[in-house]
Order: sequence, then C-alpha cells, then structure tokens
Amino acid sequence: MARVEKVGERFQLTQYGCPYYYVVERHPEVCQLDLNLISTTLMAPVQRVGCVLHGDDVCTFVVQANHNRNGDAMSEQIQPAEAAVTEEGIKTALRDVYDPELGMSVVELGLIRKVDISPDVTEITMILTTPFCPYGPALIEQVRRATEKVTNKPARVTMAMEMWTLR
Repeated sequence: MARVEKVGERFQLTQYGCPYYYVVERHPEVCQLDLNLISTTLMAPVQRVGCVLHGDDVCTFVVQANHNRNGDAMSEQIQPAEAAVTEEGIKTALRDVYDPELGMSVVELGLIRKVDISPDVTEITMILTTPFCPYGPALIEQVRRATEKVTNKPARVTMAMEMWTLR
C-alpha cells in the first residue's frame, strides 16, 4: 500500500510494507528498484528520504512537483531567440537532469564535459557514470531536450570516451 501527498512544492510517496524486504537483506542493490522506477516513470528527480532496510518504518520518496512527463521543468521559461545563450545558462538548465540511480544532476556529477554553442546547433559532450549505464539513453535524451529548450535550436549530445570519477 502507498500514499501520495503534496508537501510544499514536492510530492511525498510513502510505501508501506516493502515488497522486496526479504530479498534486499541479501541483495541491497534491489532497494534501488523503486527509486529508479519512480524516477524513470515520472521523468522527474526522486530522492529517497526513508528506507525500511535502513531501519525506517516505511520507504519514503520525495518527487519534485515542478517537472512534467517530458522531464522538463515546468517553471522554466524558454529563452527568446535573441537572448544570448551561454554555457552557464545551459548548465543551469541541465541541473534539472538527474541520474535516477544516484539522485544527483548530470552537472553535479561532472558528466557534462564540454558545451559548444554555434549558430545552428549546440553540441554537448558528456560521459556516463558507467560504460553500460542502463539509464544512458534516457539521460542523453533529457540532456538534448533541456539544451534545445534553453537554446531554441537543435542540440546534439556526443559521448566522450573517458572514465567517470566524482569530482
């Protein structure tokens, strides 16, 4: 059983009776399943604030309420075409793109390696946390969409061939 309630600008999802409890005792990585499922389904950043495995009575998740089903922040305004787009402006928009497993933005994780702004297209060079990241395609698409939204022109995301370490 679960309950959802709005708390300020966020939604809190409380899950009673962890369906994975006996499995996660031996395989704690399974505990990420709900977090990943909620984040991927809602295409919104999700943070776990309570977990039965860690001694809490219930599993509790907080979901940002200002994201729509496309993963775009609804409070963002599209910049007018005549406004100067900067690397910092793009990185600000990319702070709303979260890695669902780690709960941090692609900017915070240092996944954005280069931003090239040209008149016709913006190219983002990024890396993933692991070479076979299961969320790689979704993250790349969210980075592309967020960049296009802020620049009002096509964006291309290129993968760099370097290993990730948290900076």
